Amino acid sequence: LLALASGIPFNGMFLYLLSAPAFLGDILQLEPTQFFWFFIATIGGIMAGSWTSGRLAGRIPPKRQIRHGFLIMCVTSIINLTANLIWPAHVSWALIPISLFAYGWALMVPAVTLLVLDLHPRRRGMASSLQAVIGSAANALVAGLVAPLVMQSARAMARTSFGFMLVGLVAWLWLRRRWPQIG
Repeated sequence: LLALASGIPFNGMFLYLLSAPAFLGDILQLEPTQFFWFFIATIGGIMAGSWTSGRLAGRIPPKRQIRHGFLIMCVTSIINLTANLIWPAHVSWALIPISLFAYGWALMVPAVTLLVLDLHPRRRGMASSLQAVIGSAANALVAGLVAPLVMQSARAMARTSFGFMLVGLVAWLWLRRRWPQIG
């Protein structure tokens, strides 16, 4: 469940990366020489979230940091979905939710990863490998099956991204309910 909580929400952001030619070129009408704005926004969100995560480490409990990350991803996903349902996607606003989602994911994933590693302190390599396998398998399914189905519609991508975040959130909430002392 911890590996699902970190690996599946990543695909909410990864979906946009996989769909970049269709999303940026066809939907947002950017020229290929302008694609860098998307990557700056996404990587900037990841870097800022990682930096914040490092600053919070040891100052707040991991479960609180994870809650903050999921809250940011959830609110951002709702705003992204709502905006895409109301307005046609436009470069003036469409990159911001993806960047904020990336920030929320990067804020929570280090704490989740440490919890995965702490589950089996004598077998941390195996725990890390399992987490990587789950994340990589999810990425492969998204790249090969999901992205091609939704990449031509900003609304479909927003819905799918929201769904990936919900899978991770449900995994985390289910784990927290069954094991309240974790984190």
